[in-house]
Amino acid sequence: VRSPRFTGSGWLAFPALRAAYKHVQMELEFRPEAWDGVLLLAGERDDLQGDFMALILHHGFIEFRFDCGSGVGTVRSTETVRLNEWNTLSVYRHRWDAWIQLNQEKRVEGRSKGLFSRITFREPLFVGGPGNTTGLERLPVRTGFKGCIRHLEANEHHYRFPLAPQGDAANGFDVEECTADRCSKVPCSHGGKCLTTGGDTAVCLCPLGYTGDLCETRVDLQHEALDKAESRMP
Repeated sequence: VRSPRFTGSGWLAFPALRAAYKHVQMELEFRPEAWDGVLLLAGERDDLQGDFMALILHHGFIEFRFDCGSGVGTVRSTETVRLNEWNTLSVYRHRWDAWIQLNQEKRVEGRSKGLFSRITFREPLFVGGPGNTTGLERLPVRTGFKGCIRHLEANEHHYRFPLAPQGDAANGFDVEECTADRCSKVPCSHGGKCLTTGGDTAVCLCPLGYTGDLCETRVDLQHEALDKAESRMP
């Protein structure tokens, strides 16, 4: 899987974040198909007790939630994501301060509660869903992300989505190849539907009355039916 598409119940697991206890900087490109879902989750324990960091979609807004051990801080985007389009997201955290920037809009800032300023990461970095994490009642969203992710970078490490050794993922569940980019190159006309055919190709499924690679040619059904009827006459 080069660019994964998540179904809402799937996820990819990567090794725990390293050298990120004080500072994390992330870049994502994602294409959401639903307003809610866990984009990314990492923490100290698999029951979300203790330190954690989460990127979630909540009612269409991006929320960055993080707990350094003395209370959760939440940074929420002022704009909603663009559904079924590619979005960019930058996330920055230094100790208890953080900001996020969605689609090059204005940065939104926030900070976590209390005096602790470090996050311990022992659990895998889950992408596209919460993985095997329990204790999700600490988050407003418990379902996985539905849509595609084509770029993820954390502290200058560019993640490769295939399973190791070809990529960085340790394991995953219910993940498929994203076909959104393939269909963007096949603009079907007249209500035709783009259908991916495996590999890197896609074709248009044309409605009745249209033909051609992009359903661009109108077919006169009456004449065609008449021609067929005449050809059957003795």
